[in-house]
Amino acid sequence: MSDLVLKNVCKSYHKGEQQVVKGVSLEVKAGELVSFLGPSGCGKTTILRMIAGLLLPDSGTIHILNKEVAKLPSYKRDIGMVFQNYALFPHLTVQENVAFGLKMRKTGMNRTDIQQQTEAILETVNLKGFGSRYPKQLSGGQQQRVALARALVIKPAVLLLDEPLSALDAKLRHETREEIKRLQRELGVATVFVTHDQEEAMALSDRVAVLSNGLIQQYDKPEMIFEHPENVFVARFMGISNIFSAVPAGDNRYRLDGDVIIVAGRNEPDLHSIGIRPEKLKVRLDSNDMQEPNSFRGKVVRRSYSGMTVKLEIQAVSDLMFTSVVPADSEAAKAVEGTAVTVYWQPEDTLLLRPENVQ
Repeated sequence: MSDLVLKNVCKSYHKGEQQVVKGVSLEVKAGELVSFLGPSGCGKTTILRMIAGLLLPDSGTIHILNKEVAKLPSYKRDIGMVFQNYALFPHLTVQENVAFGLKMRKTGMNRTDIQQQTEAILETVNLKGFGSRYPKQLSGGQQQRVALARALVIKPAVLLLDEPLSALDAKLRHETREEIKRLQRELGVATVFVTHDQEEAMALSDRVAVLSNGLIQQYDKPEMIFEHPENVFVARFMGISNIFSAVPAGDNRYRLDGDVIIVAGRNEPDLHSIGIRPEKLKVRLDSNDMQEPNSFRGKVVRRSYSGMTVKLEIQAVSDLMFTSVVPADSEAAKAVEGTAVTVYWQPEDTLLLRPENVQ
């Protein structure tokens, strides 16, 4: 069962202008965390705000627990939301901030019940004993957890998180990310998480929707997005720098510019380009052995050390430029600028990429 369903949702901010969301459809199952991932301006926050009722779609439907809500105001939707800046009330205590939603919903709960629920959720987010403090007395991570508690205390059907970690430093961002994941799993609430950070999306999500130009380019499990991007945009966004235009040449073979033939693990008639993850591109020093499939001789033109890994940029035949990322303790990492090398990869590591979806 899906707690959140979007069907062909469209949005433009001004009549006659290009749509910023172009017919987006997806489902979020009960207890599932889905990330909207993409660059600035891709439409991810606009979609989130339409789910929240802060924007109304031009067309399409939004269902929460099988109820059509696309035209309903926010307060009539069963959602909880954490904003990028947390939006805590500075004049209210932590307890009062968290209790705000319960009071506004007019659930008929008495003061004692509200206090018990707020204390329980504060304990869940590891803020027991912080109820009498004010937001200015809290760290950024603690403020974020108060905002999360406020969104969760009303027990929403869908939780919406709008880049809630962007204001935190790297260490605190990682800790808070794990806290969000723990809480979401524990409470089993369907969650949409907006981010432009690939690592956050990979670590948190059950599924990821990669967006560009108001369209979902791929909607899949994180490992599939990372290992098997479907088109050129997704591949580039996920850090694949080895992308080359290609056309099918039959028998799992593809022709690059300069009549270079490479081999893949399958045929793909709708091919636009091929790609190779830098981690899959192998580098051999001082070797003329070209027996491996997809082997090229080249020369290292740039070397970058990054602690655990070394990035090698290699100029090969036909003006092909390859990027390989190798372990810092490997033989290949000893290569310096000007070193002659052989680069190669296995056919099954050749990614077959369609064009970006522009509709």
